[in-house]
Amino acid sequence: MKIRFLKVKNYILLSLMGLLGLGGCHSSKEISQPASEPDTPDQPTRPRREMAVMYGVPTMDYQVKGRVVNAEGKAVKGVQVILVNTTVDATADTLMGNKERIQNYIMQSSDTTDAKGEYKVTTRDMPGQTMRLVVRDIDEKKNGQYENQMVEVPFTTDDKTTQGQGWYVGSSEKEVEVKLNAKED
Repeated sequence: MKIRFLKVKNYILLSLMGLLGLGGCHSSKEISQPASEPDTPDQPTRPRREMAVMYGVPTMDYQVKGRVVNAEGKAVKGVQVILVNTTVDATADTLMGNKERIQNYIMQSSDTTDAKGEYKVTTRDMPGQTMRLVVRDIDEKKNGQYENQMVEVPFTTDDKTTQGQGWYVGSSEKEVEVKLNAKED
């Protein structure tokens, strides 16, 4: 009875892992290091194979840096810049959806512009062709009041800076200048 229960439990767990994309596979790549046990004359030499364990989803590092300026081209200090992927439900004024996910984006993938208006935001996400910059004026009236903006940032193969391996695809960088419009009273 106990063995049958364990078999059913293992079948269910393995099925669930398969549905989630978790699993393992065997590679055809030969290992160049010597075997732990030397071959004997009566035992044929067999090439050892590398075991490739794959699970999860592809990821890529994205970095966007640049400046935030006003209509006259002067740097705007104290503006929040958040880098999000296109699956996040966002408008220029609000980020919506799962609050925990949004808070993670804000904590990990945001920056506030310095006195030169410069920012640098990074995130690790699924590979895609487009990311978004959500640019929000959060400093109240200190440097004027500006309309919030959302800027589409397309990534191409030319933006790729490093090549990854396995599920890690690599990294891409982009430089983007954002021009904010003043709020009308």
